[in-house]
Amino acid sequence: MIAYVRGKVLATTEETMIVDVNGLGYEIYCSAGAFRKGTVGEIIELHTYLQVKEDGITLFGFADPKEKELFLKLFQLRTVLT
Repeated sequence: MIAYVRGKVLATTEETMIVDVNGLGYEIYCSAGAFRKGTVGEIIELHTYLQVKEDGITLFGFADPKEKELFLKLFQLRTVLT
């Protein structure tokens, strides 16, 4: 699991950031709080959740551990309800 990422923001889209970590670029789907933490060219630290499903792998990024914890609680609730 990738629990934490620290690196330079190379690019952003409406939903993602590409973060360079020692020459490896991670595309991370970010929360609004994560987007407020960094802009292109800056070093950013994100707490992450790696989702692995049969149709793909997605890396989600959060500004802090509490934001990540809330996401995981909502994700678990959604899983229970479906």
